[in-house]
Amino acid sequence: MSRVLLHPRFYVAMVLTSGLLLLVGSGLAFLAIRAPPRYFRTTFFEWPIPVGWECDIEGTETVCSPDEDGPKGTIIITTAKLRGPMDTLDAYKEHLKMPLPVKTKDGHEVLSKPLYVREIELGGRTWIDGRHHGSEIPNYDTRYLATVTSRLAVLATYAIHADQFYKYEKVLNSSFEQMQMYEPATLEPLPSTR
Repeated sequence: MSRVLLHPRFYVAMVLTSGLLLLVGSGLAFLAIRAPPRYFRTTFFEWPIPVGWECDIEGTETVCSPDEDGPKGTIIITTAKLRGPMDTLDAYKEHLKMPLPVKTKDGHEVLSKPLYVREIELGGRTWIDGRHHGSEIPNYDTRYLATVTSRLAVLATYAIHADQFYKYEKVLNSSFEQMQMYEPATLEPLPSTR
């Protein structure tokens, strides 16, 4: 038995087998383990940015879109502010039930077409969820997600070209379902969120 252990072919086979197992194991781990998601974070909320998307802060809003060449098929805009007396779930719901006025390129005013308005639960919080056709950009459907806390009003919208709505909807829903909200501890709460 000791003669086999001392034979050079044994050591060569052992090194080659170990190297092959290490290479295969590393390859499988690389394929099986995904990189952690990138998060868009503000003082008030955070949500995972979809893979292949980029976000930029533009004033008080954050604008995110797929990192694609050419015209964008979709865009996300999120914003948060201190809640005022008019910022209630009921007010948001009533506002989104109405057609919204939109100016066309030639200066005419047209009305958007509300597709639905409902209450949903995201991240343990009640949101008003509404979808309009043509409310922000012609031929785009815009989904509005609005909620309030004792101190904040948060609005997240995404506009998707009507032909591509179902292409992007699943990935965007997944990101917004994971949105986490944070309340500043130094502000006084307002009386009602309804």
